[in-house]
Amino acid sequence: MFVKYELDGFGEELRRIRKNIGYNQLDVEQIVAISADTIRRIEAGQVIPRYETLELLSLVYKQDLLDVLKSYRCEKLLYEYHDDLDYAITSGNKEKIKELQNQIETNITSIDHTNILNPKEIDQFLAFIKALKVHITGQLVEVQIAKVDLINNLRLTIPSFDLKKFDSYNYCYIEYRILLLISLLIVKEEKFSFSNKILYFILYELLNDKFKTQYIDSLIAKVYSNIAYNFHRLDEHPQVIKICIKGINYCLKNDVFRPLYLLYYRQGIAQYHLGVENYVTSVENAFYLLKSTGNNELLKKYIEVSKEKYGIIIPNFLS
Repeated sequence: MFVKYELDGFGEELRRIRKNIGYNQLDVEQIVAISADTIRRIEAGQVIPRYETLELLSLVYKQDLLDVLKSYRCEKLLYEYHDDLDYAITSGNKEKIKELQNQIETNITSIDHTNILNPKEIDQFLAFIKALKVHITGQLVEVQIAKVDLINNLRLTIPSFDLKKFDSYNYCYIEYRILLLISLLIVKEEKFSFSNKILYFILYELLNDKFKTQYIDSLIAKVYSNIAYNFHRLDEHPQVIKICIKGINYCLKNDVFRPLYLLYYRQGIAQYHLGVENYVTSVENAFYLLKSTGNNELLKKYIEVSKEKYGIIIPNFLS
């Protein structure tokens, strides 16, 4: 989790709470076996307290200190930066994507690393943004360089990482995002089956995460849509429909709507290729979702592509 805290203010608040309950630092040390020096450093804003430390102190202070710490958060979560990027990408506006990427890069590079929980995530995220630019507009040589760069950045937190053994490691959120982007760059190399092998691994791991958040749910939906795209490129249309149905059901069950249009559209095109009569309904659902979320530019592109590439015209979307 990429997040920065205003530690001076948090430390001062902890000092206030401790004094209000009538304890000095040595009293707390004797109760929970956390050294008085550690407490002093936390209260002075010199260190980010460990999760376990805050849990123990919460018992003594009679307050949820994790919530108190959250109130002193002063930078976005890594998840939120990804969410902003995902939204820009789905808009289909390359200028907006570039503008947002530059804005995020500027914000992150200007951050003081001192109060970051895991400073290595900054380097990983900057590498992610750089590779994302290549994914959107880059040539094959640039794609290959970006892939190597992402692999090297995974090794910042997984030193033994080997892409051939990608399913041998445990990943956190940012590492899953990097692995997902690697799978998309591999598609640029026409290695669809290997890309799907990575994507299915990510999907399995995330679906079995007992502590899924809205960000994980959104990432799962994105993985479904990318698997469907790879099957589309392989002309395996029955597989496209199969994975889209699973993805759509997951999105509807978990209130994940942003990637939903991709799954409906991909399902509709696969149904079209297979001569399934209700393909129009699937494509129309995708168009309605784009319209309802205000993605008018992207909607226009999808209408044009559907007409020019597949001869599909949806009566309610003639312009």
